[in-house]
Amino acid sequence: MRKPSLPGFTIIELVIVMAILAILAMLAIPGMQTWIANSKVRTVAESLQNDLRAAQNEAVKRSRQVAFVLTSATPSVSATPSSSGKNWYTDVLPITSGTETITNVQINSIGSQYNTTIAAKNAGTAISMLCFNSEGRLAANSATGLGANCTVPTGTALITFDASLTGADRPLRLEVQQGGRVRLCDPAKVLSSSVPDGCT
Repeated sequence: MRKPSLPGFTIIELVIVMAILAILAMLAIPGMQTWIANSKVRTVAESLQNDLRAAQNEAVKRSRQVAFVLTSATPSVSATPSSSGKNWYTDVLPITSGTETITNVQINSIGSQYNTTIAAKNAGTAISMLCFNSEGRLAANSATGLGANCTVPTGTALITFDASLTGADRPLRLEVQQGGRVRLCDPAKVLSSSVPDGCT
């Protein structure tokens, strides 16, 4: 008399299923790595946007000039400015040089944590910092005491911060207008009525 067969998988069926799953996983890994890199760029760009707006608000709240500084060093009140720094900090500047100390109100090192590159430019020229005045607008300052100067773009030019990461296929840009408007956009697209996420 034959024994009844028990339901289940044979070893061959199990090996075939495992091989198919391994092939599918190998196909998905490159896309997943790109997605993770893009997520890191977005996180850094949004953090940069929030901190730029916080610096602007600090300038209005304190009725003082506030400097937003990029640095490659550990961010602090006097870290050396760098136009391609991965970190940044915000300082309240004294009204007149030598009368007060510079006050540090914010530091951020998320760019280093995610190894994301940030490049700042004023109308195409590399810069390492910008200043907001007591009205929240961009301000020029040649005596910041931080090792770099603040400049203001001319005409309709903008100050831009480009965030990118090796392996990411979607870099992002922050545009800062003379009036202080801070906007996140996609540099691969051109701003129009049908493309609201494009850059100017």
